[in-house]
Amino acid sequence: MQERDAGKPLSPALPGQIYRASTMNITLRDIQDTVIQYAEIIAQVINVDVEIVDHEFVRLAGTGFYRNRLNENMANEGFVFQAALESGQTQVIKDPGRNRICISCPKQLVCAEKLEICKPIKLGEETIGVIGLICFF
Repeated sequence: MQERDAGKPLSPALPGQIYRASTMNITLRDIQDTVIQYAEIIAQVINVDVEIVDHEFVRLAGTGFYRNRLNENMANEGFVFQAALESGQTQVIKDPGRNRICISCPKQLVCAEKLEICKPIKLGEETIGVIGLICFF
């Protein structure tokens, strides 16, 4: 286990590990199995579908409707994810399909989602992915 240098923040660690962001070149894809496990736990606890994408817009984890759509590129459909990734800000969409972010989406008029919250996943100052919580009715 590495000791913390004074003044250097620790990056998020896997269970049982501590490491500094400056010493690691890890991506979400490198830990995809763990990412999937966390998505499944979150989905069970709060009873919503969960998607996690990396900085290249690849769906690394998905539950419910998205469970069988792993490793797909979401560049043509993940507009709320894209807004979160580009801005580094949480996106809360109370009216998917009618929100201005959804204008270019090919599923805009037939969107089955009823609420979407997308939160950037950061490692230090860098956004390395986005986690999305999606509700369907």
